[in-house]
Amino acid sequence: MEPYYLRIFKQRWYVIGRNPYYVWKKTEAEKRGKTYDRPIYRVYGLDRISNVTVTQKKFEIDKDFSIEDYYDGCCGIIPNTNEDIEHIIVRAYWNAPDYLRSLPLHSSQQEISSDEESTLFSFDVRPTYDFLQMLLAQADQIEVIEPVSVRNEMKRFAENMLTYYKIQSHE
Repeated sequence: MEPYYLRIFKQRWYVIGRNPYYVWKKTEAEKRGKTYDRPIYRVYGLDRISNVTVTQKKFEIDKDFSIEDYYDGCCGIIPNTNEDIEHIIVRAYWNAPDYLRSLPLHSSQQEISSDEESTLFSFDVRPTYDFLQMLLAQADQIEVIEPVSVRNEMKRFAENMLTYYKIQSHE
């Protein structure tokens, strides 16, 4: 592995780098009759690495790699996936507005409006699992308003959770 960057998320350190053993293969049709390889960048939790061997091999960081682009629109450790950046609107109730004001989830976070019951916040992010987990941390105090796809994903999480807590007879 060729280490490029260190990143911390939720009190865990990660190393981001290029693994020379992995490459994407594009088909000839995708590349107008030519095949080519491009590097794959990987994210590894440092606490999960069980063995390291330092070699004398030298490498140069890929000049086309940008950590800013890799994590553009992302929260957490899951990188810039094929998901597009979406404009997400969240309604926050009770203590959640103060929490979001004091600890924004992302640099794009904006407060849109507020009344006695709730506050609307917007985010321009990729709705990765990390972002959804951040919303779920405030689950009983936030509601995703839009887009519908993210609202439905949160609804799916809530429905799954509810199945764990339904009263069942244990006789």
